[in-house]
Amino acid sequence: MVRYTRREFERILIYNGFEFVRQSGGHLIFKRNDEETCVIPQIIQEPIAKRLIKEHKLVLDRKEIRRCGGKKLQGCSAKHTKK
Repeated sequence: MVRYTRREFERILIYNGFEFVRQSGGHLIFKRNDEETCVIPQIIQEPIAKRLIKEHKLVLDRKEIRRCGGKKLQGCSAKHTKK
């Protein structure tokens, strides 16, 4: 399993349609479609990252995420958008 920094994991969440809502202590709260919430700690350990990826069905195309800067742009492929 690949290790992720907090910044990388934030970009993955944003790429997958999540938006940053707020920070509470050592945790960042993201929401997708006002119904799905993802809470990530400041220090992301491998088992936590693995669980969050599986639980929220996150797309992990690192090259695409870096190219887009973590943002969903029109120039980026639309593979990650949910219908």
